Amino acid sequence: MDYIKNLDYFLNYISEKDEFTYSHDIYRDLKKMYSEKDLTLTVEKLHLDKYIDFKYAEFQTIDKVNPPYYCRINYHGLRFLERGGYKSERIRTIKAKFISTAKIVMITINAIIILIIAAAGVYVSYESKEKDETIKNKNKQIEILSAKVDSLTTTK
Repeated sequence: MDYIKNLDYFLNYISEKDEFTYSHDIYRDLKKMYSEKDLTLTVEKLHLDKYIDFKYAEFQTIDKVNPPYYCRINYHGLRFLERGGYKSERIRTIKAKFISTAKIVMITINAIIILIIAAAGVYVSYESKEKDETIKNKNKQIEILSAKVDSLTTTK
């Protein structure tokens, strides 16, 4: 089993228990699925994520989650299971990353399109100015030729 399945499986297992469950009983029930180390790491992770509560056996004075201890699911763990557990959380995270990446790509494409449109506008403006200059020059030539024609027709 991968770690996501391990976490979800344990959370489902412990959610079926009404009270705190002794670590040796948990290990006895789940020893086919978890080594003692994997079970301890799973409990530590779920406790750090605040989905289970645990307490030490009365004679235990160690700060870490090491057997013997008692654990049970808490309210946050139950709600987390209702939302689909770690598997659904992983899918939501992947979707969120995909959407974020897609937004960045779209923003980049929009920026490139805006730059292309701006460059096309500058080019069209430059072409338009050149044509305006050509028209002005042609109009001047027409005025000169019209003046010559007028002077020829008035002198006759």
